Amino acid sequence: MTTIEQIQSGNHDFEASDLLDELASVFPVIDRLADTPQDAEWHAEGNVRIHTEWVIREAQEIVKQGELSPRQSEALLLGAALHDVGKVFTTREEERDGRIRITSPRHAGTGRNHIAPALAGMDFAPEVFHQVLGLVGHHHDPLKLISRNARAPRFARCARAVEAVLLHAIEQADIRGRSCQDKEDKLALVDLFRDGAKHSGTWAQNLYADWEQRLRSEIGDDDQAYRFALGEAILDFENGKIRSPEEALQRTYSYRRDYGTVTVMCGPSGAGKSSWIRENAAGAACVSLDEIRRELSGKRSDQSKNGQVIQLAKERLREALRKKQDIIWDATNLRVDGRSMVVDLARNYHAYTRIIVLPVTETVAAKRNRKRTHSIPAKVLTRQFERWEWPEPWEAHEVVIAKN
Repeated sequence: MTTIEQIQSGNHDFEASDLLDELASVFPVIDRLADTPQDAEWHAEGNVRIHTEWVIREAQEIVKQGELSPRQSEALLLGAALHDVGKVFTTREEERDGRIRITSPRHAGTGRNHIAPALAGMDFAPEVFHQVLGLVGHHHDPLKLISRNARAPRFARCARAVEAVLLHAIEQADIRGRSCQDKEDKLALVDLFRDGAKHSGTWAQNLYADWEQRLRSEIGDDDQAYRFALGEAILDFENGKIRSPEEALQRTYSYRRDYGTVTVMCGPSGAGKSSWIRENAAGAACVSLDEIRRELSGKRSDQSKNGQVIQLAKERLREALRKKQDIIWDATNLRVDGRSMVVDLARNYHAYTRIIVLPVTETVAAKRNRKRTHSIPAKVLTRQFERWEWPEPWEAHEVVIAKN
């Protein structure tokens, strides 16, 4: 039985090093943790590999308390093993207050983006996949939310990325699994996060359950209108625009029954975007950046007129939005700024927005790329994976991880 199978069976007595070595076959970056240093003031225990093993052991102790479900326990242990892989890519020396310090800025998000494609290809339940990504990408959010005196909308947004009870657990394990002078102060802040999550209604429950009930009772069996009103309600609440479902009902009254849907594809070359569109979006208007490049320069791969390409694509999108058509925005859309440009424009026209993510590993994408009519250079494909920012749940009304 492998260590992961052992975890899934409910047996949590294993060596931390065994779990890391097993995961390294899927995530080779793990083999570089021991060569990644940490600042002695914050991590006197040593390199990232040592810290990660300590965090796994602390997570095991939390799991043994018996307060988490089997799926939550599985996600916590995997999240503990992977939570700091982003430090391999972001660790650097910089001068602070006249001293040279070792820092790893934005390592949580970088790690999340790095592991997501391969993690999606492993045999985990969807909720475990979702929670592990959230734990890796947001394991420092408890301290951030408390330091910023965050209100309920920010707690609600955070809880959509990862359950608050798991976020509390991973941050506890992360702090206990290190050697530093301010450990007790940090643990106290983590408990303040727990209190804030409970106060905001996001600790161990779905904050939006009452909203769903209120919207459904008002809208009735019109699933299309309900879908739009709920999607708008959640995004507007988390962005501080409304505070109640009643406000959402008022804001969406005039357009929730008559709208188009804008689907933003997300995946590198070779992910299967064209196949997904053929199989799932027949009849929708398609705005393809590659086709517009071909129109303007004669080559799909020509990047010299990208400004004109985007301008023309946005105008075609506006035209379709005015007609309330269903629209596919066909491009790699690997960066959050590119996706938000489309989603923000669509929401201005009261369209329903969704992001379709097509998970694929670089190895699989490279094989497919070699067989494509319009293949791209291998180094370009590698660069796409390096730039891929995995979508967050709040980037659109709906984020769908498609089977691929």
